[in-house]
Amino acid sequence: MSVLSVRQLGLEDTEASRALRLEALRDFPEAFGGDYAEEAKWPVSEFCRRLQSRTVLGGFMGDTLAGSLSLGEGSGKMAHRGFVAGVYVTPAAQGGGLAQMIWDRTVDLARARGVQQLELCVSEDSPRAVAFYRRQGCEEIGRVPRALCVGGRYIAELQLVLPLSLETPRPAG
Repeated sequence: MSVLSVRQLGLEDTEASRALRLEALRDFPEAFGGDYAEEAKWPVSEFCRRLQSRTVLGGFMGDTLAGSLSLGEGSGKMAHRGFVAGVYVTPAAQGGGLAQMIWDRTVDLARARGVQQLELCVSEDSPRAVAFYRRQGCEEIGRVPRALCVGGRYIAELQLVLPLSLETPRPAG
């Protein structure tokens, strides 16, 4: 078995990150808001911009990028909130602990940055992902019916939150 590792992706990972994202959109269109046909046309510079504008963690099997997760952070009145998106682990890497490693690193990073809760949406058509997030302690706070339309079929999304801290933030000033 390959050695598993997780690190923040940089510009040197653009091609691998792009390939992984397009694989996810192509093979699991019901799980993502992005569209394969649209994103496949994007110039490489758009993928570079995305890697520079947010924290993207990559999970590796040996030297191969096999999973990723994007972590965005709020500002101002929402500085205590973290937003998880674009989570994907290749079928070959599923069940081997890589998703857990990526998630654990995300939680640690968010806490270190003062994030008090993580928020994400997950397709109701992704029962394995829903079960994973529930095992992590994520709580369902809402459901968006007809959030996605894939091939003429509507798919609902679940809105989840993971409290990282129950502390009340101090008012500024």
